[in-house]
This record gives sequence, structure tokens and C-alpha cells, in this order.
Amino acid sequence: MDIWVHFTVSALITVVLWPFFGPISMLVLIGGVLIDVDHYFWNIIRNKNYSLKKTYQFCKRIERIKDTERYKEAVMIFHTFDALIIMILISLLFKEFYFILLGVVVHLFMDFMQVYVRWGSPYFLAIFKKSSTIFLIRFFQAKVISSKPYSW
Repeated sequence: MDIWVHFTVSALITVVLWPFFGPISMLVLIGGVLIDVDHYFWNIIRNKNYSLKKTYQFCKRIERIKDTERYKEAVMIFHTFDALIIMILISLLFKEFYFILLGVVVHLFMDFMQVYVRWGSPYFLAIFKKSSTIFLIRFFQAKVISSKPYSW
């Protein structure tokens, strides 16, 4: 989903919450938009490319041609179940984090709905059920310990 859609929805939620919570409600924008930085991280790992523009083009191409194999192989570390659990635990410790968590949950729901409607299948769940913790452990083992190329 385009980042402008996530920004727009997160901004609308922020506007609705503002009268009740004030400036702290802007944290919804952080959770709703910046979660997608993991697409950039994945493109660096997958394609050895540091260009934001090429990352955007890479992700849009996968979406446009419905490349389910590349989509299912991707590990978006902030779009995983364990990242969501960590965010929930942080929000229990820091009440302000609820707003970030709200943005993240709305973002994930929008991603799921877009993939389900566009592709006719819940492929999004294939990414969500992966573990960012396991991915990061394997990635750093491959890079630091054995210096072999990483593979999921």
C-alpha cells in the first residue's frame, strides 16, 4: 500500500484524537507510517540496494505483478507477530506507546485488507507469521559468524 494512504489514515486518526489527548496523539503517525521502514531494510538485504526510490519501485512491482513468491519470502521485521508482541509489551510499560501501537495496528489491518482484496487471498498472513527475532538471529549468524550469504 502506498505510504501516502497510511499517512492520510494515520493523520485522520490523529485529528480525531487530538481534542482528547493533544500533541501525544501525533505518535499515531509514527506507528502508522514509519513501520514501513522495514521495506527499506529488506531491500538492502535482498538486493544490496540503498536507494529509497528503488525500494519503492521494487515493492510496487511485487504488488503490481502479484509476485506471491517474493511477497511470501520477504521478512518485514516490523510486520511480524513477535514485533507486535514486543510493541504491546512496551505499551504496557509506557502509556504513550499506545498511540504508536494504534498506528501500527491500523497499518497492519490496512495492509492485510489491501492484499486480501487485491490478491483474493490472505498472503499477508504469510509475512505476519514469520519471526523477526529468528530472522535477525539467522541474519547476524550468517553475516558475522560464518560470513556465508543469508537465506531464510
